[in-house]
Amino acid sequence: MRKQRQVDATSLMAFFSELSEQTLFSRFMIALPTVPPSIFERLCDVDGNRHVGIVALDSNGNLIAEARYIRDQDSETSAEFALSIAEGWRGIGLATSMMKEIETEAQKNGIETLWADVLAENASMLALARKLGYQISRNPHDPCCKLLRKRLSSVQEMKEAA
Repeated sequence: MRKQRQVDATSLMAFFSELSEQTLFSRFMIALPTVPPSIFERLCDVDGNRHVGIVALDSNGNLIAEARYIRDQDSETSAEFALSIAEGWRGIGLATSMMKEIETEAQKNGIETLWADVLAENASMLALARKLGYQISRNPHDPCCKLLRKRLSSVQEMKEAA
């Protein structure tokens, strides 16, 4: 695993183009036959602080998973996260590793809370969230979604624990 770089744009486009429509629907919560340029541009706009992306590659250098957080506009210490795993790479612990990595990066950058809206039918993401200690609640704005939220240790708490 490594941080996403601007040069990953082609790999990222290829990765998303190979995901099923159901996977794209679970990831973006809208029906998409392909990722539109406007969304793709945002996915590639990583800066290492406000927007951090982590990618995993197979032995041939093909992108097989991506995770990211984007800092909330109204809070410097809260960020929304997202995760996508290629269909052939699920069920082997990659999602857990990707989430732990994105949590670590978020903590390093002063993020105290990670959150995401997830479709209520997305059983695998809900199971992963439970396993990783996320609080799962009803989304008050959308009955089709669940709100995942986890308070991370702050940098100060990490130093005190060391």
